[in-house]
Parts: sequence; C-alpha cells; structure tokens
Amino acid sequence: GGRKARSRKENMETPGLTSTRWFDAVTLPADQIDQRSIIKAMMVFGHGGNTVTRLPEAVKGMSALDLLVVADPHPTTFAAMDARRDNTYLLPICTSLEMDGSRTASNRSLQWGEEIVKPAFESKTDYEVIYRLAAKLGFADRMFKNTKLKDGVPEAEDILREINRGGWSTGYCGQSPERLKAHMRNQHKFDLV
Repeated sequence: GGRKARSRKENMETPGLTSTRWFDAVTLPADQIDQRSIIKAMMVFGHGGNTVTRLPEAVKGMSALDLLVVADPHPTTFAAMDARRDNTYLLPICTSLEMDGSRTASNRSLQWGEEIVKPAFESKTDYEVIYRLAAKLGFADRMFKNTKLKDGVPEAEDILREINRGGWSTGYCGQSPERLKAHMRNQHKFDLV
C-alpha cells in the first residue's frame, strides 16, 4: 500500500533494498516502494552488476535512471549493459594496489592491503571520491566526523572503524586496522592448509 510522508529521521531509518533489487526502486510506482520517492540517479562503486538474476528488469531500471555513475578501475557490466550514452559517467577509481585499506572477499574473509604503487593517471580512491561528493553536497563534516583526513583524503583505518561500528548485523566487526595489519605482518606463521 501507499506510504505517508515521513520525517527525515524516519526516512533515514527505512530499510533499503538488496543490491539485487535496486531496479525495483527505479521502475515501480512510488506507492509500492518504501523510500520517499523512486530512485533517479545511482552511483555504483566496484560492483559488476552481473550478480543480478533479473537482468532484463535491471536493464529497464538503468534506462529509467536520469543519471548513472560507475566508479571502477575498468568498465563493468553496469557501464555496458544498457548501452547508455547520455548522463552516464565512468569515474576512474584506484585498484586495490593503489590504496591502503581493508579488503573483503566474497567469503567475508578480511585482510589489510597497503598501497604498492601510486594511483595511475587521475584515479582516486573510493574514500576520496565519496568524501569529495559529500563535501560538494554540504555534509562531509557530518559524514566524516569520526575520520581523519590526510592531504584531503579520509584515512583507511578510520573508514574501517566506522564500518565496524555499523556492521554488527552482517558480522563485519571484531577486526581492527591494527589487528589486520598484525595478521599481514605475521602471515608467515599461519598454516594455509
């Protein structure tokens, strides 16, 4: 059924959709979604899109978006599925070799990675792109209030600590930057078998 107008707090606490159903919030009528309005624009960071089982609906959703931004080191299926030409942007994002931070595999195992090479060309880290966007929109001071900046880029350690504070329901807690870094320093002591 239809949803009444919500306060900002209520809207922020509304459960979202799974990543495999994002297009429903683009194509369904507004009275059939929990958000206050349909999705008009989407930024996709490091997600190929080929995990969606309802690809025809996903393509329709992509066609209905006013704006699509794909932030990835290379074009993914999100950048190519719909053959979009207008209001579609590919932001060059650093690879994991070009930035510090935690890495999570699909089996939810974690490790810490260090920057091995400087970012190629004009690519930026996910952290920097999100920070710059939040600054442009006027809420970086609130979004990154628990995060130190180094040369205008949020520190990876503080980003992980923030994820830990909000990731209890997904089991993304208990690790720390210090613990992950110690694991990497001592990996020669672990039996891989």
